[in-house]
Amino acid sequence: MRAWLVAALIAAWQLPDDPFEIFDCRIVKLDGNPRWTPTLEGGGGLQLQPAVQNQAAPYSSVPPHTRFFSYHQAVTRVEAEEEDSALERATEKFRCLIGALGIVHSVPQGGPLFRIVSSAEIPTDAQPEQALPAIDQTRYLTAIGGIIVNPLAERPRQELLALDHLAREEASNRIFRLWAVAEEAHRFTFSPEDRQDALLAYSRVAERVADAATPDPRPDVSKEIKHVARALSDALTGELSKEEGRQSSKALAQSIKEAQDNIAELRYQTSGLRLKRAAEALKASADLSTEIYGVWKLRSEKAGHDCRRDAYRP
Repeated sequence: MRAWLVAALIAAWQLPDDPFEIFDCRIVKLDGNPRWTPTLEGGGGLQLQPAVQNQAAPYSSVPPHTRFFSYHQAVTRVEAEEEDSALERATEKFRCLIGALGIVHSVPQGGPLFRIVSSAEIPTDAQPEQALPAIDQTRYLTAIGGIIVNPLAERPRQELLALDHLAREEASNRIFRLWAVAEEAHRFTFSPEDRQDALLAYSRVAERVADAATPDPRPDVSKEIKHVARALSDALTGELSKEEGRQSSKALAQSIKEAQDNIAELRYQTSGLRLKRAAEALKASADLSTEIYGVWKLRSEKAGHDCRRDAYRP
């Protein structure tokens, strides 16, 4: 494993005048050399040359970032095989440091800031206080892609006209807007946290489709709900009839939760069941149904929800 030094400019409400080592980082003051964080031009500073003859539309995505003036720098040492991994590990260390600085001096204004500006593999003949070369901010912060603009064929033209008519209904209009938001989130995936945000955004689209496709009015399940209520009543009565010291609050809570889950399933209120109904109503293929359920299941697990009870299994 190779050793790297990574430096970031930082700003906070209180920072030391003398070198200070904390959270596996060394904070030093930029005596006589305070400076702005690097600028990022439109398009990340890249000179992208579109192939106009093919109607190619290149694009570059830059994550939201704040430019600030800094009087201090934080440096940390990480172990990694290549620079990108070193920057990721250093980012986690700097986040921990910045989080702590925000906690110890919380004010109504914005919190502390950091921006990685340089990194280098530590050579065997490294000298103390040796300067670190600046990283290429464009490469570090910019994602590049492209779109080939083709003529609009007749079938997609008719589909767009149909969707335009469909969008006059608020439920459908909202699905289109959510889809655009999900695409935007996917375009700005620069970290695992960003990917989780994109996953959540796409899940919201699938759940809105499920809501729109769920039968209304829903089936009459009053008898089944009464059966659940009687079972809950029996469970609660049985537990509460025990002596005071032998009653279990955990068992009482579990009985109530199971009853709530059963009623939600009967009313098609769980996301998984609504997705199942939507897939059936839209005559979705088995592969598509499986992928939709996989996205919902992953999203639920990330949010800490228990999806094992859900009856939707493609």
